[in-house]
Amino acid sequence: MKLIVVRHGKTASTIAGKLQGWNNEPLLSESEAEVVAVAEQLKDDGITAIVASPSQRAKQTAAIIAGILGMRAEQILADPRFMERNFGTLTGLTWSEVERETGQNLMLIDRVLRYDYTRFEGESHKTVRERIRAGVDNLVTSFAPNDTLLLVTHGGVIRHLRELYGSEEEQDPTSIDSINRFVVNATFHGPTDAQL
Repeated sequence: MKLIVVRHGKTASTIAGKLQGWNNEPLLSESEAEVVAVAEQLKDDGITAIVASPSQRAKQTAAIIAGILGMRAEQILADPRFMERNFGTLTGLTWSEVERETGQNLMLIDRVLRYDYTRFEGESHKTVRERIRAGVDNLVTSFAPNDTLLLVTHGGVIRHLRELYGSEEEQDPTSIDSINRFVVNATFHGPTDAQL
């Protein structure tokens, strides 16, 4: 199965540099042009299904892309396993505000995927990685090996996917206009937690 992964379009929090996590913020109207440009690049990829995080920003991005690809928004499969990491009470803060509030530079720990936001009522990297792995396993068993799926998700999820499954391209996972391609099959599940 081929999995093409794109990040949702920009929101007001994206522009302000705020941690979005599980907030349900809509896309900025000016981001729609960026999403259309990404969709145009995907026209020749033979996408057979679209899966999206259930966050509003991901669903809106997926719906725009679906329209360009000639698919209906009702065909988009929402899967909560591909939601952004939950920052808990840190949601809505900038990294600078997080550092002032906690006395720690959590951004560095976050970037190497070794975070633990459970003390802030959020998630740990292990929990996030396991739900993403379960989501990919579900896709592998639910679709045919020759299917090409588009997953519209979040920068944090894309970083985990790249660590777990590798990527054909070295793209910035936090950019809307980066397209990350993965080939995933039932026999390869990426490194275990012990190997990471």
